[in-house]
Parts: sequence; structure tokens; C-alpha cells
Amino acid sequence: MKNRAILRFTLAFGLAAVAVGVLFGMLSGGREVVHAAPSASTLGLESEAELGTALAQPEAEPSPGWVGSAEARPSLAPVNSRLGAASVVTVCQPSAGICPYTSVQAAVGAAPVGAVIKVAEGVYTDVNGDGYVVYVTKTVTLQGGYTATNWTTSDPDAHPTYLDGEGANQVVYLSGGTDAVLEGFHIHGGSATSGGGVYVAAGGGSPVVRRNRIYDNSATNNGGGVYVAGGAPVLENNLIYENSAARGGGVYLSGGAPVVRQNSLHGNSAGADGGGIYFRGAPTIISSIVVSNTASNGGGIFRGEGTYLPQYNDVWGNSGGNYGGFGATTPPNNLSADPRFVDPSGANFRLQGDSPCIGAADPTAYPEVDYDGYARPLGLQPDVGAHEYYPGTCFVRIGDSRVYTSVQAAVDESSAGDVIKIVGTCAGVESVAGHAQTVYVDRPLTLRGGYTLTNWDDPDWNTHPTVLDAQGQGRVIFIDEVSVVVEGLDVRGGWSNTGGAGIYVERGGSSVLWRNRIYSNSVVGAGKGGGIWVFGSAGDNLPVVRENHIYANEVAAGSGGGVYVEGAGRVEKNWIHHNQADDGGGVYLYDTTETTVIWENHVFSNTADYRGGGLYVGLGVTSDIRGNDVYGNVAGNRGGGAYVSAASPTVEENWLRGNRVNSSETNNGGGGIYLDEGGNFSLVRNNQIYGNVVAGEGGGVCIAASSGVSSAPVVERNKIYDNSARSGGGLYVVLYAGYTAIVRNNLVYANTATNGGGLAFDTTGFTAENNTFHANAASTGGGIHRVDPAAVATIRNNIVVNSTSGAGLSGDAGCDYCDIFGNAGGNGGGSNSINADPLFVDAVTFDFRLQAGSPCREAAHPTDYAAYDHDGYARPFGPRADIGAHEFYTGTCFARLSTGGRVYTTVQEAVYTATLSGAPTPEVRAAGYCQGPPAPYGREGMVVISQSLTLLGGHTLTNWLSPTALTTLDAWEQGRVIYVTGTATST
Repeated sequence: MKNRAILRFTLAFGLAAVAVGVLFGMLSGGREVVHAAPSASTLGLESEAELGTALAQPEAEPSPGWVGSAEARPSLAPVNSRLGAASVVTVCQPSAGICPYTSVQAAVGAAPVGAVIKVAEGVYTDVNGDGYVVYVTKTVTLQGGYTATNWTTSDPDAHPTYLDGEGANQVVYLSGGTDAVLEGFHIHGGSATSGGGVYVAAGGGSPVVRRNRIYDNSATNNGGGVYVAGGAPVLENNLIYENSAARGGGVYLSGGAPVVRQNSLHGNSAGADGGGIYFRGAPTIISSIVVSNTASNGGGIFRGEGTYLPQYNDVWGNSGGNYGGFGATTPPNNLSADPRFVDPSGANFRLQGDSPCIGAADPTAYPEVDYDGYARPLGLQPDVGAHEYYPGTCFVRIGDSRVYTSVQAAVDESSAGDVIKIVGTCAGVESVAGHAQTVYVDRPLTLRGGYTLTNWDDPDWNTHPTVLDAQGQGRVIFIDEVSVVVEGLDVRGGWSNTGGAGIYVERGGSSVLWRNRIYSNSVVGAGKGGGIWVFGSAGDNLPVVRENHIYANEVAAGSGGGVYVEGAGRVEKNWIHHNQADDGGGVYLYDTTETTVIWENHVFSNTADYRGGGLYVGLGVTSDIRGNDVYGNVAGNRGGGAYVSAASPTVEENWLRGNRVNSSETNNGGGGIYLDEGGNFSLVRNNQIYGNVVAGEGGGVCIAASSGVSSAPVVERNKIYDNSARSGGGLYVVLYAGYTAIVRNNLVYANTATNGGGLAFDTTGFTAENNTFHANAASTGGGIHRVDPAAVATIRNNIVVNSTSGAGLSGDAGCDYCDIFGNAGGNGGGSNSINADPLFVDAVTFDFRLQAGSPCREAAHPTDYAAYDHDGYARPFGPRADIGAHEFYTGTCFARLSTGGRVYTTVQEAVYTATLSGAPTPEVRAAGYCQGPPAPYGREGMVVISQSLTLLGGHTLTNWLSPTALTTLDAWEQGRVIYVTGTATST
């Protein structure tokens, strides 16, 4: 592009000649302008199909799977879940045919140090003939309890992985010097001189043997179940039963510094000493159950040498004595009582509710979880034995602390900033601070559900529902003037006679409610907020309601069936449906002095007995209602989709569709939206309003004002179609003296009514300009109908064409500077109107842009017209504005003065007009890609500037205020781009 005269500025270009400033922004592109209507995808809404089963109202309570103390619980924890990243090796039975290994020993031999070896259910034996099922000489982790189709979650009881010595081989040998981990296996059928089930060799390692079933093993000498020769191994949460040896039928500790804690030993036997445990030296033996074992001496625990005294164990009912080798000393701090196993004969060693082992373990040293992977402790102190006792259905932790059985108890013990983790179903209420609720929160916290008893780290609120159920006895959650995060909870069964039955958020906090299911909550009487009542305050304390499913809530005689927002708040990306109230079936906004945001929600199938089936926007509200899909809602009187009263919202880029109003009383209706009393200013812009049905007035939109503050609601740039009503299938306007309303730049088509298929009005002080009415139908006035012949309104610059029944205009309605054509019942007219085919681009596909030859081009009122069109493009493009909602645009170069007005197709035209304006320092703004040879005003350059002005680029067709794009001037290598006359130098 050598020597080519192209000027492309991103910020500013200054010419010091006659005090000229030139600024350019970013390029809008060198192609012809097309008008593109906003689409659903550009608004970022989810599809209806994504509702899925997540929105189904539950018929029955979620089953937590652990109700009742006597039921066997599956071991659902991912074993060794705290491991970092490591190589994973899988082993399964040959019949599965999908694993790299079918032998555990082969996998151990091939795995690198630090690997995790996951073994699927099945029976694994000695395949080498070396006398071992598994011989481990390196630090690896072996985990059982998987399936060949699920390598994520281990469940050793549901999917048993057997390491079987077949009565002839040692099952597991852990050599010295390793830190191997062995968990989740059934270790049985072992036979050896010592350590028939597991042998831990001396050598300084710290292996871990945990959460295994070790049974039916034997040793001719020592340690039928487990033999520890040395090192510092940890044996925890194992079930060790029905093993036999000469000494140490269950466990034999020969040396080193082993730790034996939270194991359950039952029914083991020794021919000589230590039916349950035999030890020498100074091990740690704590918090284990040693019952019903047999030996000649010390059926429970036998000390072979040393002075160590086991503590916090339950040693009871052992044949040959509970203790042996301790002389006259009885180990202190131990129990000697029936542990109350659920079913020891069936190898179910869980505790019953009256077990003395509950809360009796060492309070300072215990594993994080039990045999099933359930967190310890439940309560103030952990339990003795391999199983922690878990009663009921509600389990709560403060971070990684002890487990509570009440949410309120955990909250009361918490500190500001804590995370309250909740599992299961927490039902009922407690009275706190004069209020009855499931949980009362008076400090900054996070309440989070979606956890399980075996996974307190990674919540999943869909897979693992956590339910807070007030059972109709009070509110579910009361947040008292603090900032709280409520996440991943099912909030149900709330009751209140004032409001906020599900969640009540009192003024003063910036709480966040997100990803919850809030349903089946009720407010009796004239209350507020069946599901949620958010009372926000000014400033930064703005509560947020985001990504929740809010459904099947009700307010018997009040407002806001799903959500009630008072003061301030943000309601975003929620599914709000099947709620009921007198007003605001889905959402009710009231008295907000701060900007309230209602963004990208699905609001559907809600019911209001009176007003606002989906949304009610009430007194004083300044809100931004944007990107919502409001559909299938029903109102008794007004506003099937939305109702606005004495408020000042911006309602923009929403879908208001398929809503209904039942009442046929005069001035009731507004299937899509009803604007009532208006407030200071209501703006309804760029929405799609379609498929709504009313028995009264305004199938799509009804604008009414009968009392309150004078207002000027504006309804502009909407698509209003396929609606039906008695009067005003698309829109109905009724205003009393002193009120005004503006309807402009809308596409109104395929609506039906008895009177006024597109528009009916019964008012004075109303303006309808630059709209396009197409293919509407009515018995009277298919396009526009004036209900009261005395009504005086300004109707201008509209296209009213192709009404399928009824005249284009009726009721003596006049339309000035309009195109009225092709209406089945006749056209009607007005001053300076035309009667011609408007030449739409494609009316069949509802593309109502004008073709180049349209008679509507430059035919609008010469001075009175909408300042922009349906797409937000400035008017006029050319010397005069067009009739209809779309201004015809062509080309790639656009310029206009900062004072507004005409859009030019060359920068030079705009500069020339600015020069003639007489303004001392005019400003010319440019957009797009401007190209061509020097202008005819002077051969010195493409743009010739002869007086002080500012040339500012970076604009777009919809933004003539703030430079955000790139503007290019290209002189085609035929001269200067910009030439500034005068004698001053330039830079």
C-alpha cells in the first residue's frame, strides 16, 4: 500500500492550521449497511428445552439413603481422595476385557512410584505361584471397590474387591521402607507362618492399611489377620474378624512404632495369647473395638513386653480375659461394654444408637473419616471403632470441623466468614430472636448444600439434593441484616403470615442466593414473597438472586408469589415458574430507590389473581428489566406477562409471549405488558411481544393512566405480533387529561381484534409515529382504530398496509404522512399520505426494511419524525426521513453533525454543511469506511476543511455519541485525504 492515501485513526489527529481537531475511532467495515434485528442468541438466554427434569416439582422427598441407624451404609467415599495428581493404573477381571492389567501383582510391578492402582470388583489370587497374592516393594496406593465402568467412586461393600489367598498363600506383603497405601479390599483366605492377611516388614516405612475387611486368614505362628514386624505403619478403620493364629489372632505388633486406631476386631482367635491384638514394645492402640475374641490368655489384648497401656478402646466379652500380660494393671480410659453392633453375625459392625462407643474415642487423635468415608467426628467427640454413628438425616459441618445434626447449631458455633456445609434433609424449625425458622443467620456466612457424607469437598446440588424443610412451622431461612451466601439448597415447606416463607433477607446485607431450588413455600394473608422476600438497601448492599429454580410458591392474598424485591436487588438467570399471588405471580418489585436489575430470567406459568402474572413493577421502582423470557403466565385483570404501575422501569430486549389475561372488563388486558399510571417514565424497547391473548384491551401492550403522576411512557422498537384482544390486538392506549404516551418505530403485524387489529386508542395526548402495521385483522379498523371520535392524537409517518380484514383506518382515525395501502376493508387516509405498495424487502419473512425504490423513502413529515429507526439508526438518512419503522440505509460511509439531523454519505457533505451552519466550532462525526477521489468542493483533498471545526471518527450507525470503532478515510491514491486551507502550519 505504498504511498496510498489512507487515514485510519484510533484516538485523535490534530491539525494546527485554522484550529482544526480531527478524531477517528475504529472501522465499521466497507460493506453495505443491513438492518439486523436482535436474536435470542445475542441476548444470552437459555432455551426452554434446557428445563429438563431439573424443573419438575418433586412428588416425594429425596431419599438420603442413610435414614435409620440399623441400615447398612455403602462406602461411597473416593478412597484416598486427598491424593494429588498421580499416574493411575487400572486392574479388572479378564472378562471385562478393557483394563491394561488383570493381575494386581502385574500392575504393582509395572506401576511407577507414586502411582494409584485402582482395582475393580472381583476375585484376585496368586497368579505367579510365589506364595503371595500381592507383593509390594514400592510406594504405591492400591484401592479396591471400583467397577470396570466407574473408576471415580469406590464402594468396597457394594463392589467387593477380593484379594484371596485361597487358604494357601499370604495375601499382601508390604516390604520395609515404603509408604504404600492399602485400602478398600476384602483381604481373606490368607495362610502364612506370620501375617496370613497382611505382613508389614521392618525397614522404616510408614505404610497405611485402612478401610479394609480383613477376615478368614490364618498364621501358624503370629498375626492371623495382620503382622507388623517394624516401621511406623498406620492401621485404621479396618474390620478385622474371624482370623486365627498361635498369637495375635487379629493383629500382631512385633516392633517399630505402629498406630492402631478406630478398628473393629471381632471373633478372632489365638491358640496361646492375644485373640484380638498381641503387641510388644510401644505401639499406639487407641479408639478400637476389641470384642468377642478368644485366646488362652488375653482374649482381647495381650502385652508381650513393654509398659505401654492402650486407651480409649472398648475391650469386652473376650474369652480368656479382656487383657493379658498387664499384670495387676488394667489399662485406663477404656470401656468394657457391649458395643451394640447392628449385626455382628452378618459382619455389620456399625453402631446402634445406644452404643457406649459413641463419642468415647480419643478426642485428640483420629482419622478424618470412618470405614464408610463419613467424616469424623459426628458430635463433639469421635466414636470408638471403624464406624462413626450417623443418626437421622441432617448433617452439617463448619468447614472441615466436627459434624452437627442441626444447621442452627452449626451457625451458632460459627464465626464470621465460615462456610456451613450441609448434607441430607434438615427438617423442622427453631425459635431464635423471636422468629421461627429452620435456620436464623445473624453473621456473614456461606450456607452451602450439595455435599455427601463421603464428599465434603466437591458439592453437586443437582446430583445430591440438600433439603431445608420448615414443614409448615415457620420460615426456612431468616437472614438478619448481614451478608450471607445461600447456595445449592432445596428450600421448602416454609410458612409465614408476613412474607419470605422460603428465604427472608432483611435490609442491610448484600446476600447472594444462587443455585438453589426454592419451592412449596406459603405466605398466608396479605403477605409478600412466597419463595423469597429480598429487602435490599442503598449503596453497595445489593442482594443478588441468581441461577435459582423458584417454583410452586404462593402468597394467598398478597404480592410476589416467587420473589418479592423491596428497596434494591438483582434478580438474574433464574427459572421462576408455577408460583401464585394476588399481584406479581412470579416477581414483584416495590419501592426501589436504587436501580433494581431483573436480567435473563425465565418467568413462566405463574398466576396472579389480579395483576402481573409474570412480573409486577410497583410504586417508585427504577429498574432495568432486560433479556427475560416471560411466557405462559396468567393474570386475572391486567398484565399477563408484566404489569407496571407508577414506576419508571426500562423494559428492554425481553420476550413477552403466550401470556393471558382473563378479565373482559373495560380497560383490563395487556397480555404482554400493561403500563398503568406510568410513573415518571417507562421505556418499553426492543422486545418481542407475541402470542398473548386477552379478553379485554391490548393483546400485546396496553397503556393506561387514570390517576397518579403525569407520565410519558415510551413504547418503541418492539416487534408486536400474533396477539389478540377485544380492542387493540397489538396495542391499546387510553389516557386521561394531562397524560401522554409515545409509540414509535414498532413492527406491529398479524394481530387480531374486534376493534383495531394493530392499534386502538381512546385518548388525547398520544403520539404514534414511524411504526409499521402489516397484516393485522379486525372487524373494525384492521390497522388503526380510534375508539372515541373526540380523541385527538398525533398519528404520523406510519405504514398501515395489508390488513387482512377491516379498514386500514377506522373510527375517523387520521394518519398524516402515512402510507395506507392494500387493506381488505379499505384504507382511509390523512393529510399528505400516500397509497402505494411500500416495497418491503420480504414481508413473507417479516423483513419490513424498505427497498431502494420504496415510495416511503423521504416521504415522512419534513420536521416531525422519530430521531432514530427500529434498529437505532439515526434519521433522516438523506434530506428527509422515511415513512415506517425502518429508515433506508445504503453504502459504507456515514457522517453527521454533532447537533444531530441528517446522515450524509460523504464526510465532505457534512463538513460543507457545518461550514454553512455559522457555528463557531462545529463538530462533524464520521462512521464506517469512506473512500473515493477528492471531493468536488476542491481538488486539494478528499476532505477539505476551510474553517475551525472538529472532525471526530469512531462512531457507528447506532452510536453517534461515544467513539468505539475504527473509521477509515481512503482517497484511492488520487490525492490528499484531508486538506486544511489557510496559512497556519499543521501537525
